[in-house]
Amino acid sequence: MRDGSGDSVTARRSIVRLAIGLALFATAPALAQSREAEAAARDALRKAQLDAMTQSYDSAVSRLRTAEAGCGATRCSKATRAAVARDLGVMLRNAGDEGGSSRAFAEALTIDPKIQLPREYDTAENRSAWQIAREQATGVTAGPPDGDFVHTPIAEQRVDTPVPVYVEYRGEMQVTSVVVKYRGERDHDFKAIPLRKLGRGWGGVLPCAAATNGVVRYFLQGFEPHGSPIALSGSLKRPYVVPIRASLVGAAPSLPGEPPPAQCGANGTPQAAATMAASDARECSDDSACGAGKCETGRCVDASTGEPEHHGFRRLWIGVAGSAELTTMGEGTDVCKLDASAAAQSGFYCTTPAGANFPSRAARAQNDALVAGKSGSVGAGPVAGNPRVLLAVDLAVTANALLGARVGYVVDNNPGAAPANDGRAFKRPFHAEVRLTYLFGDGPLDRTGFAPLLSLGAGAGAFSASKTSEVTLTGIPGKTPVDVWKTGGPWFAGIGAGVRYAFSPRAAFTSEIVLRGAFGGAGFYPTAAPELAVQYGF
Repeated sequence: MRDGSGDSVTARRSIVRLAIGLALFATAPALAQSREAEAAARDALRKAQLDAMTQSYDSAVSRLRTAEAGCGATRCSKATRAAVARDLGVMLRNAGDEGGSSRAFAEALTIDPKIQLPREYDTAENRSAWQIAREQATGVTAGPPDGDFVHTPIAEQRVDTPVPVYVEYRGEMQVTSVVVKYRGERDHDFKAIPLRKLGRGWGGVLPCAAATNGVVRYFLQGFEPHGSPIALSGSLKRPYVVPIRASLVGAAPSLPGEPPPAQCGANGTPQAAATMAASDARECSDDSACGAGKCETGRCVDASTGEPEHHGFRRLWIGVAGSAELTTMGEGTDVCKLDASAAAQSGFYCTTPAGANFPSRAARAQNDALVAGKSGSVGAGPVAGNPRVLLAVDLAVTANALLGARVGYVVDNNPGAAPANDGRAFKRPFHAEVRLTYLFGDGPLDRTGFAPLLSLGAGAGAFSASKTSEVTLTGIPGKTPVDVWKTGGPWFAGIGAGVRYAFSPRAAFTSEIVLRGAFGGAGFYPTAAPELAVQYGF
C-alpha cells in the first residue's frame, strides 16, 4: 500500500522541475540576445575606429548609434556601454556636433566614472572636451574652493577670450597685492599673473593662451607689503575651474565697471581687452614659497617660462664699493726742486720713503743742496692712482633710477702736508660723492638678472699718484730715493658705464668703468677706474 505523503512530495518535485524548465526556456533567448548585443557592440567599436582613420565620421556615428540601441540599459556589459558612449562622443565631435559629443561623454562617465580616453583618440581637442565632461561629472565645478578671498568665478568664457578674475579681501591682515596662478588646458604647469587694484578689490584677466577648449584652473594668493604670502583661496589640488566654450549661453563676463574683453586676434593678443598692471616681485628661499612657480636666484619665476613673478622693488639700498684708479702724471725733471718761494715746481711734490716732505720747507739748505739735473725726474705714461673703499647708500626713485651718496677712504694718498697747504689737494684721505645711477630695461630693480647701467657723480676727495725717483745732494755720496707725487682736486665729477646683476630682489652686484676728472688748485687731473660694488635692498 502506497503512502499518500510520498505522492505529495513527488508532485511538488514535478512542479519545481517544470518551473525551472519554463524559466530556462524564457531566459534563453534573452541570454542569447545579450551575447549577440555585446558582440555587435564590440564589432561596432572596432569598425568605428577604422572609419575614423578614413575620417568617415558619419558612418562611425551610425554604427555606434546602432550599437547603443542594441545594448540598451542591460544587454551589454557596463564597460562596453561606456566605451560605445565615449567613442560616440569622439565621432560626434569630429563630425562637428559639440553638443551631442558633450552629452555622449557625460553618458560614458555616468556609466563608468573610471573610463579613460583611448590613446588613438587622445587629441588636444578631444582631451579638452573629455576633461570638461569628467570634471563636471565628478563635481569639480559644483562648488568653488574655500579661502581668504571673496571671489565668485565666472560661469564660462568663450574660447580665445581673456578670462576676467575679480576678488576682494575682507580679512584682518594687510594685503597689498594679489597674484592669480592659472593653468590652461594646454599648460603643463601653473603660471602667475598679478592682479591690479580695482575698486574695493583686485582684478585682471587671464590671457588668451589660457582660454583654449577645455577648462582654465586658477587659485589666488595675497601678499603683505614685504612680499610674504598671507592669504590664499584655492590651491594646486583644488583650484577654481572655468569652462571654456565654443560659444556662450549667457552674457559675456567682464570685470566690474568694464566692458567684456574681446576675443583674441590671430596673434593671440586681445583686440580690446582689460589688462593687468605690473605689480611686485616676490622673493623666495625655495620652491615651496612659489606655489606652482619655482625659486631661481632668490626669486619666484614661472615654472615653464622662467619669467619672473613681479612684486615690487626695494626702495633703500646699502652697499660697499671698491675701485683702483689709473692716471697719468706727465713728465718733468728736477721736480723736487723748490722755487724761491719754497713752492713746488710743475705741480709735483716729493716725499721721503717715510712720508716726510722733501726737501723740507723748514730747512732751506736741503733744497739748496739738490744738484741741478739730478733733483728727481718722472717720465710720461700711465701710473696707478688711488684705490678707494666706499660705503654707498642709494634710494630707488623709480624701478630704473637710484639716487644716492658715497663716502669712504682713499688708500695710498700723498702723505705730505705740502699739497694741502698749497691748496692743491684734499687734506684728508677722504671721498664724498653724490651719485645718480640709471639702469636700462623693463623695471630692472623689479627683477633678477643683468641690466646695463650709466652713472653720474660729483663731490670732493683726495687724488694722488706717485713714482719712485732719485736725487743727488751736494756733500752726500750716492743717490737718495724719493717718491714723486702728482695731486689733484679737491673737487671732481665723473661718469660711469657698466652692468648690474641682481641675484634676488634684495641682492645685487655692479661692475663698471668710472671716468673722473678732478680739478682745483693743481689743475685738471684725469682718472679711470674699474669699480665693483655689492648692494642689499630693504
